[in-house]
Amino acid sequence: MQSLLLVAIPLTLAACTQANPDYGPGDGGGGVAVDLGGADRPKPIDLAIPDLNAPPTDFSGVPCGSIGGPCCNGGQCNQFLSVCSQGACISCGHAGEPCCGNHQCVSGCCTGGNACVPDKAPCGLDAVCVGNHCDPCGGLGKACCPNGSCVAGLCEPDARICTDCGGAGQKCCMGQKCYAGGCCGGAGCQASGTMCNGNQVCDKGGCKACGGVKQPCCASNSCLNNACCGLGGICVGDGVGCGDNLFSCKNGSCGNCGGLNQPCCQTQNPLPNLCSAPGTVCTGQNLPGFCAKCGADNQPCCAANGCEGGGCCVFGICHKSGSSCGATQCMNGSCGAGACGSAGQACCPTGGGSPVCTGAGGRCINGACLQCGGKGQPCCTDWVSKFNIVCNQPFEPSGLMNCLCKD
Repeated sequence: MQSLLLVAIPLTLAACTQANPDYGPGDGGGGVAVDLGGADRPKPIDLAIPDLNAPPTDFSGVPCGSIGGPCCNGGQCNQFLSVCSQGACISCGHAGEPCCGNHQCVSGCCTGGNACVPDKAPCGLDAVCVGNHCDPCGGLGKACCPNGSCVAGLCEPDARICTDCGGAGQKCCMGQKCYAGGCCGGAGCQASGTMCNGNQVCDKGGCKACGGVKQPCCASNSCLNNACCGLGGICVGDGVGCGDNLFSCKNGSCGNCGGLNQPCCQTQNPLPNLCSAPGTVCTGQNLPGFCAKCGADNQPCCAANGCEGGGCCVFGICHKSGSSCGATQCMNGSCGAGACGSAGQACCPTGGGSPVCTGAGGRCINGACLQCGGKGQPCCTDWVSKFNIVCNQPFEPSGLMNCLCKD
């Protein structure tokens, strides 16, 4: 993130707010006491407010009953897929238009506000359009709610259906399938970039050998024989450039950056800055950040809120399971004694600040902790830049704003 220091300041002031889903909460890990008690699952926000076609005021000789003309006597419109609105005939039935007679839409659903919305769009409180009718959302086998949350299970990002299988930490679907680039192992689905089958790493849905030169990096940036984890999550050997005009690798360091206690290597936007040494993450209050050990109690969280042994990531700092999250207890990645903070749960309140997610691979969006970092999922939070641009290896962020993880 080479130019992020210049880019992030105006964007943070102008766009990264609590109302913006790309807002990344600030790093308040330095002794800040927070109230991360349990919270009731918030209701999704009804976003179905389409712009309806305004009726014309100058009919210019258009006969009554035609689109663009006045309504005929009795408020009648004669043209197919038209309706009388404020004395004029306008188009109806398509997404963003008023519903036609008898609350009908060509495709999608007619909301209580008499507006047509497309399939899978919100069409009421706790409801989403399925086919041509509004259906309660969030239950297993039901459509995901408008904010991507589920009352039960997790939201499968492609079909947008709540499932009890296929997501990181869930059982494998049909005994073998995981979504978002995850891998099916003995413990169920594992996120891309984590270890699977012993000494292999999950890479785009398959367990692959890792750590050798030109192989994917193992979990936590690990490569064998002092090689460096370079750009793209690939191990590079001594004397080989770490990628994108970075210096050559030497004992896990890309020259003057990327090694333990060195500055993070600056990358091109929208990539987060890079640490090349094993078991490190880019951390700190200011860009470019520095590379530090991560994941243990009181250490910085590893990428995507990762903490060892079911610890909780609170404002970028790991708290071991069973210890305090601030004012409540951490339990297997969730605060509030297990009531909030992990994917599929409500976000944890912070005593007046922005609510947060504390479990690995979770990000707070519209009050719910959603899975992040996998293919097709929202990007996770980078605790240095405060942008949501972190993806599970080997996926990359789509941009600084409205970021999704992509191949």
